[in-house]
Amino acid sequence: GTVEAYDPATDTWTTKAPMPTARYHLGVAAIDGIIYAVGGFGAGGTTLTTLEAYDPATDTWTTKAPMPTARFNPAVAAVNGVLYAVGGYNSATVEAYDPLTDTWTTKAPMPTALWSVAAAGMDGVLYAVDKSDLDVKALRAYDPARDTWTEKAPMTRTTMRSFGVAAVDGRLYAVGDEGWGWLKVYGDPSNIAQGTTSPWTDKAFMPTARSALAVADVDGTLYAVGGFSRLVGDLAAVEAYDPASDTWTTRASLPAARSDLGAAAVGGILYAVGGETGASGPLGTVEAYDPATDTWTTKAPMPTARYHLGVAAIDGIIYAVGGFGAGGTTLTTLEAYDPATDTWTTKAPMPTGRYYLGVAAVNGVLYAVGGANGNNTILEAYDPVTDTWTTKAPMPIALTFVGAAGMDGVLYVEDTGGGDDLKKLRAYDPATDTWTAKAPMLSNNMSFFGVAAVAGRLYAVGGSDFWGYLKAYQP
Repeated sequence: GTVEAYDPATDTWTTKAPMPTARYHLGVAAIDGIIYAVGGFGAGGTTLTTLEAYDPATDTWTTKAPMPTARFNPAVAAVNGVLYAVGGYNSATVEAYDPLTDTWTTKAPMPTALWSVAAAGMDGVLYAVDKSDLDVKALRAYDPARDTWTEKAPMTRTTMRSFGVAAVDGRLYAVGDEGWGWLKVYGDPSNIAQGTTSPWTDKAFMPTARSALAVADVDGTLYAVGGFSRLVGDLAAVEAYDPASDTWTTRASLPAARSDLGAAAVGGILYAVGGETGASGPLGTVEAYDPATDTWTTKAPMPTARYHLGVAAIDGIIYAVGGFGAGGTTLTTLEAYDPATDTWTTKAPMPTGRYYLGVAAVNGVLYAVGGANGNNTILEAYDPVTDTWTTKAPMPIALTFVGAAGMDGVLYVEDTGGGDDLKKLRAYDPATDTWTAKAPMLSNNMSFFGVAAVAGRLYAVGGSDFWGYLKAYQP
């Protein structure tokens, strides 16, 4: 029942008279200088109807008329001098308390029951926000004058839960999470559904949540191959995304699970190259997938077993660049695979050894960008015709974990690391050897996700143990 008061002027806390009924999962709001505590869980797990009022002027509590419906996790807020208790565990109930008459009135229920909900009053309207595990958080507005509810723009693609909600200066704020210090604002278009003001849009969730996967475009279809989840381990899952219908289809799994692999397509066939498993260490495995028959075939292994490598195709040849080799060796190795002959050839090594690098082809040239091992701003270009490497303009920012894709003659480079919810996107123009900053991606803390270009859009795929994120960038 602890009550403590904070004074911003002195930056100090003071202990006050305890609330008579000790509880948690309660709702609290203030009206005309009085603080009201409603419902919650009490001693012995009792679900409460209790309403108690605290007067800071006298440091005293008074028991008021109980709420008609006992609930925990209700959302409680004040609008125009009336206290509203909304939802709560498995409830759509809305009840209003009038302090002048010490009475409760039942109001129009929410359209959908919300077991975990937060609320705030703003400009004469009550806003209720779903704060459950659902990835799309419903936002609803209640108009007391009409006793009606209206759906508002939801918070989308967010793993936030158990957060707080408050209204400040005409904006609604959602604050916090069990693992991250999120702050999202309703009333600021940049924080509402991604795509409202951004070239990034959220797409259908991939069925299998994972990171450290490989992605590739096969004749206009995006494939997600293998990967890793801390909940499961290494994965063999293969799923195909159709941009036209925004739908995923499960395809034949890899013959064996692996993560940190690369992928590229030649002649309508998808090739999965290298990778690792927790038990095996670096792999040289190469397997080919035929979408027409939904089958995998084992091919000649890559001479240098490795993971965290980059893979791309140019003129019917697949190139495997850099990565981690046996004994944790950081590699400069470039090897080329010819599907027509099922053979590998060693090519000129990359000047700078790296892993976690981004690799993509643009206009017949292979680009290796960023990565781990010292100089993570570096951009090097390989010309298959001359078997030579050239150093290009470095990235303006250092990126250790990189995804890259070529699209419309431009190299796009995405930050795929963790720890920053806004993932930087940079575009490199080979014609001018210059870099340009592009709109960052609001990532919901995605990390180690795949990047590929399909039909004029850039896709960011996966990057979570819990959610199969898919985000698309339209230049």
